[in-house]
Amino acid sequence: MPHSAPDWIETAAHKILREEPQSVLDIGFGFGMGGMVAREYADIWQLRIQRHEWRTRIDGIEIFAPYLMRHQRHLYDNIHVGDALELLPEFGHYDLVLCIDVLEHLAKPDGLRLLELIAEHATHFLVSTPAEFFPQTGFKGNEAERHLAFWTAAELAAYGTVTQRGPLLLLER
Repeated sequence: MPHSAPDWIETAAHKILREEPQSVLDIGFGFGMGGMVAREYADIWQLRIQRHEWRTRIDGIEIFAPYLMRHQRHLYDNIHVGDALELLPEFGHYDLVLCIDVLEHLAKPDGLRLLELIAEHATHFLVSTPAEFFPQTGFKGNEAERHLAFWTAAELAAYGTVTQRGPLLLLER
């Protein structure tokens, strides 16, 4: 689905306020909540209210073009449609990468590769994935919505600090 449980939002907001990123990449942005949170706490909280005042570059990757809407085009500086595993190697460095509820949609080897790419391209990151496996099929023509893998805290801990918030595991660096 183009949404996720809200339990990651507070962690992301505090991370953005603490780290003050100048560049953010939101991988698999769906409805765009990651972009909204990043924009609010990186720019709006700094009293840069109008678009022409914004200083934070917020880019997004979405694999499913039908999820794109007008509000996302306003919030994000650059939107890339495609597979993050193919696109991310061509990107530069970001102060913060958000990858909210994406890993469970990838086969384990692809998920591991995505974690490696995120670690290479980000100073800080926040990754979330369900703390328990539940099956999910494609949704409204988007076969990328299928759940293909389950991740444990021990597996994620190789990449950073893992905490559980509600139904999600959060991985941070």
